[in-house]
Amino acid sequence: MEDTNCGENCAFFKSGFCLNEKECPNYTETIWEEAATGKTKVVKDCAPKRTMMEQQRAINSITAMHGAFQKLKEKVESLETMLFQIINASKKFLQEQEEIKQIEKKNED
Repeated sequence: MEDTNCGENCAFFKSGFCLNEKECPNYTETIWEEAATGKTKVVKDCAPKRTMMEQQRAINSITAMHGAFQKLKEKVESLETMLFQIINASKKFLQEQEEIKQIEKKNED
């Protein structure tokens, strides 16, 4: 995760509202520990920028999931159609077998 803070390019800093990035009302600092190495990392963020980035990441994830669900839905619909065809063919076969048995029974009598 990379820093998103504005530093000297911040509109608040340029206007003189704050004297440095840490005084900016949008400045946030988080400390992360990497699971693999155990090293700590300080991430300096501009809250609105980070929020927008995370929102876009979430939208992309949801869009990808929607696409995957749509493909799955299409496969399930195809499977459902095939199953109904098999069931109907089986019913027709069983009916024909029953008719054949009845004809053979009549012929025996």
